[in-house]
Amino acid sequence: MRTSSAFVSAKVSSSTDYHSAIEKIKEILPVTMAERDITGASVAIVDGDNIIWSEGFGHTNRSLQVKVTGDTLFHAGSISKSFTALGVLKAVDKQLLALDAPLKRFHGSL
Repeated sequence: MRTSSAFVSAKVSSSTDYHSAIEKIKEILPVTMAERDITGASVAIVDGDNIIWSEGFGHTNRSLQVKVTGDTLFHAGSISKSFTALGVLKAVDKQLLALDAPLKRFHGSL
């Protein structure tokens, strides 16, 4: 089984060439989706406020065979917890929050 190490994030700038990253995604993602029985995915590369590239892979529903596009919306579900945790840890890294601080410090009614 492949790991996500090919998708390691890196700092980008306006002069970044995204072609090799896009080609790697197009190569690896369909294989990974098949290995993990993933029906469909929509992927985008965003630099600042600019969508550099987006593309859909697979289908929205196996029985209906509707293809996923770069504009297909998906339900975020439980993954929002991961993004919340990432935001909290980034705030900790910037010393805006402390993981061991009492919650009352941030919300008086707790």
